[in-house]
Amino acid sequence: MVAREKASLRRLQFSSVLCSQLPRTSANSPPMLPHSMRTGLTSWNYRTRRQLRIVAQEIYQQARVSPERNFVFLHVPKAGGTSIRHFFRDIFLERSIFPEDRLSNFPLWEDVSSEGPKAYLGHLGWAFARSARAETATVLRDPIERLLSVYVYASKAMLRQPLIGMDSSQMSLIQFLESTQVGIRQNIDNAQTWQLCHCYHWEQREKLAETSDQTIFRAASENLEKIDWLGVSENLSEFCKRLSMSKIQTEKNAPRRNVSSGRLSYSGLSDREKKAMHKCTEMDVALYEKARHRLACGPR
Repeated sequence: MVAREKASLRRLQFSSVLCSQLPRTSANSPPMLPHSMRTGLTSWNYRTRRQLRIVAQEIYQQARVSPERNFVFLHVPKAGGTSIRHFFRDIFLERSIFPEDRLSNFPLWEDVSSEGPKAYLGHLGWAFARSARAETATVLRDPIERLLSVYVYASKAMLRQPLIGMDSSQMSLIQFLESTQVGIRQNIDNAQTWQLCHCYHWEQREKLAETSDQTIFRAASENLEKIDWLGVSENLSEFCKRLSMSKIQTEKNAPRRNVSSGRLSYSGLSDREKKAMHKCTEMDVALYEKARHRLACGPR
């Protein structure tokens, strides 16, 4: 080995050892040299700094994993799912996460299936997860609180289109709850139950138009028991702790994201508004109680 190669090897070994001692700019960022050291480095040892950064990135990536089989996160809208999707990006390697923009239009499994296990993170239903033969995760939310959040979120001029596909900024709460618009109804009519039964999207619901509510709820309840990783938005930290310890043997949390401002209080609603909300969430309330009961019995 020539002297130049030996010197490069020593620099790389030094980089590997030093990298483990370096601070991070944030909990989820790769290690970096202290500012005082970075400013003191000259162009002469630029290659050493570059090698150090490469090693740091490799170590950072080693903290993530690829799913052993297909993994599907059933993201219930306005139930903490955006926070959880960011959490999963710290669990799974980037190359193992299926492009999320290709999941935005409620695709069928056969339309997006790919070679090798992938993590699918989106507003997907049980029908997708079943076809993918996937490990599953979902987070449910108190249906009344979720419904109020959907209304507030949809009322924001800059945010309404992705969720319900129409302008609802001028609607009162009772107008929103009693609307016949498809984009609204699919998000407020027992959406969590439909998502665990099949899919909450209206076109997918049409396939089960002749099916009774009792049958829909029974299917959703049975599928709830099959979910591998179940959580509720009121206790996201516990959900993240259990899952991250299982996948990467390190505790990680999900900072709150996409939180709706200007929340409404249920206690301040009129009787008519309360009655309309309960009509929209009757099955979701029962399903949510089943989820809480399962979690109270301890993780599986």
